[in-house]
Amino acid sequence: MDEAKTRVLFGGLLLLVLVSVTSGLSPPTIVSNKDEFVLRPSSVFNISCTGKRNVVWAEPLPANTFVLPGYYTATLFIYNATVENTAYYMCTYQSLEGEPEEDNEAGIYVFVPDPQAPFVPETPDNLVVPMDTLGVPISCRVSDPDYHVTLRSLPSGEEMLAYYDTKMGFFASLLPGKYQCETTVDGQTIASAVYTVETEALEEELDFELQDFAVQVEASGELVRAGRPFNVSCVAPAGHSFHQQWLHPKTQAADAVQRKQTLPGRVVYTLSVPRAAPRDSGAYECSVAEEVSGEVRVGSVVVMVFEESSFVALDPSGILSTEFVSLLEETQFTVTMDASPAPKVSWLKDGEDLSQSYYVLTKTSHLEGNRYQSVLTLRQPIGKDDGNYTIRALSGEREAQFSFSLRVKAPTPMVFPPSSGPVLLPPVEELVVPLHTPFTLTCRGAGRLAWSAPLAVQEQARQDNSGLSVTTVAVDNATAAHTGYYVCSYSRNATEEPEESSIYVYVPGRRDAVIQLL
Repeated sequence: MDEAKTRVLFGGLLLLVLVSVTSGLSPPTIVSNKDEFVLRPSSVFNISCTGKRNVVWAEPLPANTFVLPGYYTATLFIYNATVENTAYYMCTYQSLEGEPEEDNEAGIYVFVPDPQAPFVPETPDNLVVPMDTLGVPISCRVSDPDYHVTLRSLPSGEEMLAYYDTKMGFFASLLPGKYQCETTVDGQTIASAVYTVETEALEEELDFELQDFAVQVEASGELVRAGRPFNVSCVAPAGHSFHQQWLHPKTQAADAVQRKQTLPGRVVYTLSVPRAAPRDSGAYECSVAEEVSGEVRVGSVVVMVFEESSFVALDPSGILSTEFVSLLEETQFTVTMDASPAPKVSWLKDGEDLSQSYYVLTKTSHLEGNRYQSVLTLRQPIGKDDGNYTIRALSGEREAQFSFSLRVKAPTPMVFPPSSGPVLLPPVEELVVPLHTPFTLTCRGAGRLAWSAPLAVQEQARQDNSGLSVTTVAVDNATAAHTGYYVCSYSRNATEEPEESSIYVYVPGRRDAVIQLL
């Protein structure tokens, strides 16, 4: 009874004493020797917190959690853990009013790794960040502490240098704009949500140095058959201060439809011509002006409309009428072409179809739209490869061709001394070949050549019209067993000792590869 009266009479004083005592309390204690936990998805987890008086786990808590209170204790339960449980969990003292006291707290952090969701889902409020000259937080937290995260600026994709914490995200001095985090899981790059750093309205009105901007213009096809549709697109920066305009003669794109698509960090303007006509041929320009600085950027593309039912045009840019190549040095000649329908391409040497072999290869591939390319590869050119080469392309009833002359530079005495042994390529004493990769060795000499190798290898030989012999050994899948000396030799006559040259090939095995990594 007396104790109760004392509380009534001296309640105000008692309250002051309690506040003073509370501020001197030691923080709550979490019953664990760890402050970070990594949980398996769908698992169950519980942890307790104790103190000198009642403790609580701070709200808000995820839906799949509950707290079991006790005498000066509180136990947190997480059941059916998901990536959304990746967060800090704080234990604090409960005040006399029942509210938690954030000044005296203890905490843990929980990760729930999920390869399908490497980034913790964000609330919309966290995706818009106000500009701050001291630094801007980008809160792209990961569900697995071992993930490596990169911050990129959009739309350029430039990597930003910034401090990163797996529990907090990035913190850096960033300009206003769009940003996105990236990480790699099982060889696949996964991006986070897009974060927007905004300036205050007052700051937008102040003078500032305008960053340089660019305009990118592309056409769905630069060669278009009459009657077919085509689009011209223009990618420009986003923002109210940018203004776009299409520039072209009135006769072009008379029936075109204009569209505007706003994307994160950029705007795409599209000019769509539903049915191409010859009058639509010509240059299309996209002009973008920035009203604050007065800067103007213009991009353009040329579209040609053909009335023919088929067409083909070759572009052998960079190939001279006479080409000189070095002996045994791999050389490629690339010809691009525009055609519709898909062209049939053939290569000829001195008017005869060029047969495919290990030493001479041709390959034609589709790039995009009506664009194709064909590549002629001479792996180890020798004198007999001299000649006139022609590429011929057939598309429907249309045909186009281009020819050039090829000359292989003859060896000099300095490269092939008559008294020396056979010459090996590559010209090194030791060659390191990664495990399970291909390699080739070439030998050239004035006589019948023979190889000596650690294992039986595939050998291909041919005669140069200069009288010298060329032979190549090829290994498609190098293993540790291919390590050793490869010796190429020949004899000028039966009475002389063979002359030889050698190269040591080293193929690291799996154990060697591990040692190198260490």
